Amino acid sequence: MKINNNTNTDIFILNVGRGLSIIIKTSQSYCIIYDFCSTSYFSPIKLFREYELFNSFSIYSEPHLPAKKIAQFIISHPHLDHISDLTNENCDFINNNSFYITCQNDKADGNSIEDNKVGHKINFNRINNPDEAADEILNYKNLYKFRKLPLSTLVHYDESITNNLKIGYYYLTHKQVDELFPTDNQKYSNSLSIVLYISHGNNSILIPGDMTPEAFKIIIDGKCEKRFTDYSLKQGETKKLEWAKSKSDQSNLKTLFKKD
Repeated sequence: MKINNNTNTDIFILNVGRGLSIIIKTSQSYCIIYDFCSTSYFSPIKLFREYELFNSFSIYSEPHLPAKKIAQFIISHPHLDHISDLTNENCDFINNNSFYITCQNDKADGNSIEDNKVGHKINFNRINNPDEAADEILNYKNLYKFRKLPLSTLVHYDESITNNLKIGYYYLTHKQVDELFPTDNQKYSNSLSIVLYISHGNNSILIPGDMTPEAFKIIIDGKCEKRFTDYSLKQGETKKLEWAKSKSDQSNLKTLFKKD
């Protein structure tokens, strides 16, 4: 496997059996990881660490913050077939080398009354995993234990690269999913998936995790949490941050599908 430092967007879907593990090189050569499953004989992150493949990517940083090898680590949802490579050793590496860790979580963020009203805090009692997933779930929680959790696209500080790249993240809150599936824990778990949209030039790809059709319809209609950035647009400092870190003025998937 070779990582080329060029202005292409490369997406590597790794063979981990029935699970999911994807490595993305953006046109700026930043590294985005989407899910980290493994098999009994193949660990993607161990392979990348042993062969120092993460060094082939451009390091990512934002003003006054340390640079990291992995720009963004996204876990679609905490089912074992998406997190089985989250060993203690791998999680230490991810924590030390990832700028953003983006996942559904049960961490209170600010005022607890407001948290309950918004309904982001997921219910791990409803995440139906096999008993052997206990260690991976603990490691999953430890990834965000000491971190702030902004849902953010990568901020586009280098405007010299304007080659029609677009990236968007879309998901439903716990409250939305709980109301949609009050008793079906399997559909509840899958419908928490973070959906990843990437468009580059005339091509686009949608990575839905295990999103259910019922929940996906809500996302298509734009009634969801979302972050979207068009990296081909030259923007002022304020607009860059607004697009990356807030959900105002965001494109929904129905609009993007009509364009692409």
